[in-house]
Amino acid sequence: MNYVLLGWLIGISRVKSSLFVQIFMNVTNMGLSLFLVEVMGMEVRGVAVACLIAEYSALGLGLILVLKNLDWSMARPALSGSSSISSPIRMLRVNRDLFTHGKSGLTVHGEAVR
Repeated sequence: MNYVLLGWLIGISRVKSSLFVQIFMNVTNMGLSLFLVEVMGMEVRGVAVACLIAEYSALGLGLILVLKNLDWSMARPALSGSSSISSPIRMLRVNRDLFTHGKSGLTVHGEAVR
């Protein structure tokens, strides 16, 4: 989930925010690992717990940053007065074409490698 949030932050040109989340996670992981292993004597379990806590802390921070930067005007559906079904059908056709193109390319590449 962290990679999704990082990708979204980078995609909206908030690279410094994504870097901050990564640094926060790594520093938290290092600090907790040292504390849990050296002070608490938890050995490998301490490193695992530190990693888990750091990942979830970064997820929380990432969610806060995403919600802070989210453009809520884009969150509501863009219906132009009529519930036209042609737009979703057009999107599905494009996706079908892209899927077919990708699958055929992979098949040809797979046969060429053999």
